[in-house]
Amino acid sequence: MRRCLQTFWQQSSKLAIVGEYGSLSYGELARRATDVASALSTLGLREGDRFVVSLPNNSDFVVCYFAALFGGFTIVPISKSLPPEDVSYISQIVVPKARISRLDDLPMGMTPLMPVPATAPDSASVIFFTSGTTSRPKGVCHRLSNLVENARRFNELTCINADVRMMHVMPMGYMAGFLNTILGPLVAGGTVVLAPTFDAATALAFWKPARDHGVNSLWITPTIAAFLTRLNRSVDVRRWTSNNLAHVFVGTASLPQSVAEAFDSTFGVECLESYGMTELMLVSSNSPRYPRKTGSVGRLIDGVKVEARDSNGRTLPCTSEGPLFVQSDFALDGYLDPDSGIADSPLVDDWMETGDIGQIDENGYLRITGRVKDLIIHGGTNVSPKAVEELLASHVDVREAGVVGAPHPFWGEEVVAFVVPVSGVTLDTEALAIWCQSRMVHDATPTRFEVCDGLPRSSMGKIQRRLLRERL
Repeated sequence: MRRCLQTFWQQSSKLAIVGEYGSLSYGELARRATDVASALSTLGLREGDRFVVSLPNNSDFVVCYFAALFGGFTIVPISKSLPPEDVSYISQIVVPKARISRLDDLPMGMTPLMPVPATAPDSASVIFFTSGTTSRPKGVCHRLSNLVENARRFNELTCINADVRMMHVMPMGYMAGFLNTILGPLVAGGTVVLAPTFDAATALAFWKPARDHGVNSLWITPTIAAFLTRLNRSVDVRRWTSNNLAHVFVGTASLPQSVAEAFDSTFGVECLESYGMTELMLVSSNSPRYPRKTGSVGRLIDGVKVEARDSNGRTLPCTSEGPLFVQSDFALDGYLDPDSGIADSPLVDDWMETGDIGQIDENGYLRITGRVKDLIIHGGTNVSPKAVEELLASHVDVREAGVVGAPHPFWGEEVVAFVVPVSGVTLDTEALAIWCQSRMVHDATPTRFEVCDGLPRSSMGKIQRRLLRERL
């Protein structure tokens, strides 16, 4: 931790943040963050007290994260994409001592600046709220010092160093938008290039800030990867990406093999898929240091253990598939209890059930094959929606697919596939059904196809199966 924070005064003149939303050197970032921390103290906040931040994706948001780290406060970032009722709910259970929607509203410069600490106070924390796949967002409590160390060990695994220039396009209100693409490169002593948050409106100009600022690394979601691949028609862009991008990390949701292959073919750069959870931070990643294995989310970072277990909780042998449990140096302190406002830990003997299904092979590569709650049980056989989706996405006329189970009077559940056709294609679902029957077992073959224009996704790119089920 000490080594990571020393970066701020050892290279104070180096650019920490650059882009159209303003530039800050490491020294300027440290001074501005300590000024905000001092202002919060003036407002009456003490170590451990909570403050809510609701800001656009800009350098001010980054400053607030480091103000919490330096001042020993608890930051509660709120994404601009959350609906008003969720924002109100979060404020009620957090009970913050301050709210920041503009840094200019703080009493800056009223008190002497506190020094940048050599280590983060133990009270420096963050409460990330999940994106609301359940009825209400869930608060996940972490110590900021653990985020710093998780980022450092991820960098070690993936060969990220002070030369990194990482482009940031994800929402800063979620863990991936801070840990992956801000804290990681800054802990390495590199530079973050702040670009517009990715959406359909900004996609056409996606590569401009990357080229203008000499970006050599990206963190994107599978949705972004697929969108950029479909959009690109420029040989010049491919020439630039293949010559300049050293790392393209993909995370927050499952990366279909068809998307990975199409991105590589289009841009001449391999996608390095990773795996993590808001509760456990970064768990594993593919790395230039090790050979890739198709379908794997890479090797575990130092300080993390993963087991697959059977229905009785017994550890399964290597390569056996089952529900995954993780023991991590970076696990959450707990979920925020809505009634008491205190963190309640879900860990059992330091292990956490992830809700994912997968396996670890004999060489330490992790593979995720599905979600426990998403499993479809057709006639007593477990069907993985992820596996069916990946096969459907490999069809020449299918752009993407989402698969869910629907009640069936005989089979228990039937497999229903929502399919998005390639632009300009009229999808023949009868022909698609025959194509599936020749490539998968009977129980996994969809019995219903719903053609749609797009799939509902969270802000992190995950298919919202609950909304697909509601369509049925």
